[in-house]
Amino acid sequence: KAQEYLGQYRGLMRKLSYLAERIKEQELKATSVRSSMGFETGIDKNGRAHLLEHSKTFDPGARERLLHVLLNQAVEYDQERERAEVMARTIEQDIDRLLADERYRLVLKYIYVKQCTYTQTAYKMNYSYWHIKRLHWTALEAFGRKMTQDDPA
Repeated sequence: KAQEYLGQYRGLMRKLSYLAERIKEQELKATSVRSSMGFETGIDKNGRAHLLEHSKTFDPGARERLLHVLLNQAVEYDQERERAEVMARTIEQDIDRLLADERYRLVLKYIYVKQCTYTQTAYKMNYSYWHIKRLHWTALEAFGRKMTQDDPA
């Protein structure tokens, strides 16, 4: 249960990255919409450009509708990003709140929050690879017990 809960962090980070890209795409689309979108222009016999009102593409509200859709999508992506950030912060706070041993907190944060490998974590914490593996599993067990105590359901 603890590993599943902490494993959500990696998925949340991927989701945040995706949402940031989508928000940027929506902003670029919205800023590139031309005022003439949906209108075709023609040249009359005097050389002046005018709208071809009878063309199939003539739609005076096309630009506004497109901007409205892009804005709504950007807002939805931004709200989803905020929810993911809150969940990620909650996971980090739960690690700090539920584990008294600093080594346990660090190993879980390196592995789940920073997404380091066992080897990288061992190097950062100045322990052997095998000691980090033992710390990780012991920390997961302790975290799981504390989660169960706090929320028996």
